[in-house]
Amino acid sequence: MQDLLGLDRNDQLEYFFEISVDLMAIIGTDKKVKKVSKCCKELLGWSEEELTLSEWSNFVHEDDVFKVLAYIRNSNIKNGIKGLELRFKCKDESYRWIESNCRYVEESEVYILTARDITEKKQIMEEKIAYEKAIELESIKSQFFSNISHEFKTPLNIILATMQVINKNIENKSIISIEGANLDRYMNSIKQNCYRLLRLVNNIIDISKIDYGYYDIELGNYNIVSVVEDITMSVLEYVNNK
Repeated sequence: MQDLLGLDRNDQLEYFFEISVDLMAIIGTDKKVKKVSKCCKELLGWSEEELTLSEWSNFVHEDDVFKVLAYIRNSNIKNGIKGLELRFKCKDESYRWIESNCRYVEESEVYILTARDITEKKQIMEEKIAYEKAIELESIKSQFFSNISHEFKTPLNIILATMQVINKNIENKSIISIEGANLDRYMNSIKQNCYRLLRLVNNIIDISKIDYGYYDIELGNYNIVSVVEDITMSVLEYVNNK
Protein backbone atom coordinates (compact mmCIF):
# COMPACT_ATOMS: atom_id res chain seq x y z
CA MET A 1 0.00 0.00 0.00
CA GLN A 2 2.89 2.32 0.86
CA ASP A 3 4.41 1.75 -2.55
CA LEU A 4 1.04 2.12 -4.25
CA LEU A 5 0.15 5.47 -2.72
CA GLY A 6 3.64 6.74 -1.96
CA LEU A 7 2.52 7.58 1.59
CA ASP A 8 3.56 6.36 5.01
CA ARG A 9 1.06 4.82 7.43
CA ASN A 10 0.10 8.06 9.21
CA ASP A 11 -0.37 9.90 5.94
CA GLN A 12 -2.52 7.07 4.61
CA LEU A 13 -4.73 7.24 7.71
CA GLU A 14 -5.04 11.00 7.37
CA TYR A 15 -5.89 10.61 3.70
CA PHE A 16 -8.69 8.10 4.29
CA PHE A 17 -10.17 10.19 7.12
CA GLU A 18 -10.24 13.16 4.80
CA ILE A 19 -11.95 11.54 1.79
CA SER A 20 -14.26 9.11 3.60
CA VAL A 21 -17.99 9.61 2.91
CA ASP A 22 -18.80 7.64 6.06
CA LEU A 23 -18.26 8.68 9.64
CA MET A 24 -14.94 7.46 10.99
CA ALA A 25 -13.41 7.86 14.45
CA ILE A 26 -10.63 6.49 16.59
CA ILE A 27 -11.42 6.27 20.30
CA GLY A 28 -8.90 5.39 22.98
CA THR A 29 -9.42 3.16 25.99
CA ASP A 30 -9.40 6.37 28.07
CA LYS A 31 -12.78 7.13 26.40
CA LYS A 32 -11.31 10.15 24.57
CA VAL A 33 -11.86 10.70 20.85
CA LYS A 34 -8.47 10.63 19.13
CA LYS A 35 -9.39 11.27 15.52
CA VAL A 36 -12.56 11.94 13.49
CA SER A 37 -13.26 12.16 9.80
CA LYS A 38 -14.29 15.34 8.01
CA CYS A 39 -17.76 13.87 7.32
CA CYS A 40 -18.29 13.32 11.04
CA LYS A 41 -17.57 16.97 11.80
CA GLU A 42 -19.88 18.17 9.01
CA LEU A 43 -22.79 15.93 10.02
CA LEU A 44 -22.74 16.56 13.76
CA GLY A 45 -21.61 20.17 13.62
CA TRP A 46 -18.86 19.83 16.23
CA SER A 47 -15.33 20.96 15.51
CA GLU A 48 -12.50 18.45 15.72
CA GLU A 49 -11.22 20.21 18.83
CA GLU A 50 -14.62 19.95 20.55
CA LEU A 51 -14.81 16.26 19.71
CA THR A 52 -11.30 15.34 20.77
CA LEU A 53 -11.41 17.23 24.07
CA SER A 54 -14.43 15.30 25.37
CA GLU A 55 -15.30 11.70 26.14
CA TRP A 56 -17.31 9.82 23.51
CA SER A 57 -20.26 9.37 25.92
CA ASN A 58 -20.91 13.13 25.78
CA PHE A 59 -21.95 12.75 22.14
CA VAL A 60 -24.16 9.67 22.53
CA HIS A 61 -27.77 9.69 23.74
CA GLU A 62 -27.87 8.75 27.42
CA ASP A 63 -30.20 5.81 26.73
CA ASP A 64 -27.66 4.38 24.25
CA VAL A 65 -24.55 4.82 26.40
CA PHE A 66 -25.37 1.71 28.46
CA LYS A 67 -25.84 -0.26 25.26
CA VAL A 68 -22.35 0.71 24.11
CA LEU A 69 -20.80 -0.09 27.49
CA ALA A 70 -22.39 -3.53 27.43
CA TYR A 71 -20.76 -4.24 24.06
CA ILE A 72 -17.37 -2.92 25.22
CA ARG A 73 -17.40 -5.26 28.23
CA ASN A 74 -18.14 -8.18 25.94
CA SER A 75 -15.07 -10.15 24.89
CA ASN A 76 -16.45 -10.33 21.33
CA ILE A 77 -15.55 -6.66 20.85
CA LYS A 78 -12.21 -7.88 19.50
CA ASN A 79 -14.03 -9.62 16.67
CA GLY A 80 -15.95 -6.46 15.86
CA ILE A 81 -19.49 -5.16 16.21
CA LYS A 82 -21.67 -4.59 13.17
CA GLY A 83 -24.94 -2.75 12.73
CA LEU A 84 -25.08 -1.08 16.14
CA GLU A 85 -27.71 1.71 15.98
CA LEU A 86 -27.07 4.73 18.20
CA ARG A 87 -28.26 8.30 18.54
CA PHE A 88 -25.47 10.85 18.26
CA LYS A 89 -25.87 14.37 19.60
CA CYS A 90 -25.42 17.29 17.23
CA LYS A 91 -24.22 20.72 18.23
CA ASP A 92 -27.76 22.15 17.73
CA GLU A 93 -29.01 19.72 20.45
CA SER A 94 -30.74 17.46 17.91
CA TYR A 95 -29.88 13.77 17.49
CA ARG A 96 -28.97 11.74 14.41
CA TRP A 97 -29.44 7.99 14.16
CA ILE A 98 -26.13 6.36 13.28
CA GLU A 99 -25.52 2.73 12.27
CA SER A 100 -21.99 1.91 13.35
CA ASN A 101 -19.40 -0.83 13.09
CA CYS A 102 -16.68 -1.00 15.70
CA ARG A 103 -13.60 -3.07 16.37
CA TYR A 104 -11.01 -3.03 19.14
CA VAL A 105 -7.36 -3.00 18.10
CA GLU A 106 -5.57 -4.54 21.04
CA GLU A 107 -1.98 -3.64 20.09
CA SER A 108 -2.88 0.05 19.74
CA GLU A 109 -5.48 0.02 22.54
CA VAL A 110 -8.00 1.94 20.45
CA TYR A 111 -11.46 1.40 19.02
CA ILE A 112 -11.93 1.95 15.30
CA LEU A 113 -15.42 3.18 14.50
CA THR A 114 -17.04 3.48 11.09
CA ALA A 115 -20.66 4.57 10.75
CA ARG A 116 -23.30 5.99 8.44
CA ASP A 117 -26.27 8.26 8.96
CA ILE A 118 -29.60 6.38 8.94
CA THR A 119 -31.80 9.16 10.35
CA GLU A 120 -33.94 9.47 7.21
CA LYS A 121 -34.26 5.70 6.96
CA LYS A 122 -35.46 5.61 10.57
CA GLN A 123 -37.98 8.37 9.94
CA ILE A 124 -39.37 6.55 6.90
CA MET A 125 -39.70 3.35 8.93
CA GLU A 126 -41.46 5.19 11.77
CA GLU A 127 -43.86 6.84 9.31
CA LYS A 128 -44.53 3.46 7.70
CA ILE A 129 -45.28 1.87 11.09
CA ALA A 130 -47.53 4.80 12.06
CA TYR A 131 -49.35 4.50 8.70
CA GLU A 132 -49.87 0.76 9.16
CA LYS A 133 -51.17 1.31 12.70
CA ALA A 134 -53.57 4.00 11.42
CA ILE A 135 -54.90 1.59 8.77
CA GLU A 136 -55.30 -1.14 11.38
CA LEU A 137 -57.11 1.26 13.74
CA GLU A 138 -59.41 2.41 10.94
CA SER A 139 -60.21 -1.21 10.11
CA ILE A 140 -61.04 -1.96 13.77
CA LYS A 141 -63.22 1.15 13.95
CA SER A 142 -65.13 0.22 10.79
CA GLN A 143 -65.61 -3.32 12.05
CA PHE A 144 -66.90 -1.98 15.38
CA PHE A 145 -69.45 0.30 13.69
CA SER A 146 -70.54 -2.55 11.44
CA ASN A 147 -71.04 -4.92 14.39
CA ILE A 148 -72.85 -2.37 16.57
CA SER A 149 -75.11 -1.42 13.66
CA HIS A 150 -76.27 -5.01 13.29
CA GLU A 151 -76.80 -5.20 17.07
CA PHE A 152 -79.08 -2.15 16.86
CA LYS A 153 -81.00 -3.62 13.96
CA THR A 154 -82.09 -6.73 15.85
CA PRO A 155 -84.15 -4.99 18.61
CA LEU A 156 -85.51 -2.46 16.11
CA ASN A 157 -86.83 -5.24 13.90
CA ILE A 158 -88.43 -6.86 16.93
CA ILE A 159 -90.12 -3.57 17.91
CA LEU A 160 -91.42 -3.06 14.38
CA ALA A 161 -92.71 -6.64 14.22
CA THR A 162 -94.46 -6.18 17.59
CA MET A 163 -96.04 -2.95 16.33
CA GLN A 164 -97.44 -4.77 13.32
CA VAL A 165 -99.07 -7.29 15.65
CA ILE A 166 -100.51 -4.50 17.83
CA ASN A 167 -101.85 -2.62 14.78
CA LYS A 168 -103.45 -5.83 13.53
CA ASN A 169 -105.18 -6.29 16.89
CA ILE A 170 -106.35 -2.67 16.81
CA GLU A 171 -107.87 -3.25 13.38
CA ASN A 172 -109.61 -6.40 14.65
CA LYS A 173 -110.87 -4.49 17.72
CA SER A 174 -108.95 -6.89 19.95
CA ILE A 175 -107.27 -3.83 21.49
CA ILE A 176 -109.49 -0.85 22.32
CA SER A 177 -108.05 2.47 23.46
CA ILE A 178 -109.60 4.26 26.40
CA GLU A 179 -111.67 7.36 25.80
CA GLY A 180 -109.61 10.42 24.88
CA ALA A 181 -106.49 8.45 23.98
CA ASN A 182 -105.52 8.46 20.34
CA LEU A 183 -103.79 5.07 20.17
CA ASP A 184 -103.25 5.25 16.42
CA ARG A 185 -101.31 8.51 16.75
CA TYR A 186 -99.00 7.07 19.41
CA MET A 187 -98.41 3.95 17.38
CA ASN A 188 -97.59 6.03 14.31
CA SER A 189 -95.13 8.10 16.38
CA ILE A 190 -93.42 4.91 17.59
CA LYS A 191 -93.30 3.57 14.06
CA GLN A 192 -91.89 6.82 12.66
CA ASN A 193 -89.11 6.97 15.24
CA CYS A 194 -88.26 3.30 14.73
CA TYR A 195 -87.81 3.97 11.05
CA ARG A 196 -85.65 6.99 11.89
CA LEU A 197 -83.40 4.82 14.06
CA LEU A 198 -83.33 2.17 11.36
CA ARG A 199 -82.32 4.78 8.79
CA LEU A 200 -79.55 5.99 11.13
CA VAL A 201 -78.26 2.43 11.55
CA ASN A 202 -78.28 1.94 7.79
CA ASN A 203 -76.33 5.21 7.41
CA ILE A 204 -73.66 3.89 9.78
CA ILE A 205 -73.42 0.70 7.74
CA ASP A 206 -73.19 2.78 4.57
CA ILE A 207 -70.28 4.74 6.06
CA SER A 208 -68.41 1.46 6.49
CA LYS A 209 -69.22 0.56 2.88
CA ILE A 210 -67.90 3.96 1.73
CA ASP A 211 -64.64 3.40 3.65
CA TYR A 212 -64.15 0.07 1.89
CA GLY A 213 -65.17 1.46 -1.51
CA TYR A 214 -68.30 -0.68 -1.90
CA TYR A 215 -70.88 2.11 -1.95
CA ASP A 216 -72.13 4.26 -4.80
CA ILE A 217 -73.55 7.61 -3.66
CA GLU A 218 -76.84 8.57 -5.33
CA LEU A 219 -77.46 12.29 -4.90
CA GLY A 220 -80.94 13.79 -5.08
CA ASN A 221 -82.99 16.91 -4.30
CA TYR A 222 -85.36 16.72 -1.33
CA ASN A 223 -87.79 19.04 0.42
CA ILE A 224 -85.83 20.24 3.45
CA VAL A 225 -88.97 21.85 4.93
CA SER A 226 -90.78 18.52 4.87
CA VAL A 227 -87.81 16.73 6.44
CA VAL A 228 -87.60 19.25 9.29
CA GLU A 229 -91.38 19.15 9.85
CA ASP A 230 -91.38 15.36 10.06
CA ILE A 231 -88.61 15.41 12.66
CA THR A 232 -90.34 18.16 14.66
CA MET A 233 -93.75 16.49 14.60
CA SER A 234 -92.27 13.23 15.85
CA VAL A 235 -91.38 14.86 19.19
CA LEU A 236 -94.31 17.31 19.36
CA GLU A 237 -96.34 15.22 21.82
CA TYR A 238 -93.35 14.82 24.13
CA VAL A 239 -92.64 18.58 24.08
CA ASN A 240 -96.30 19.42 24.83
CA ASN A 241 -96.32 17.05 27.81
CA LYS A 242 -93.20 18.78 29.18
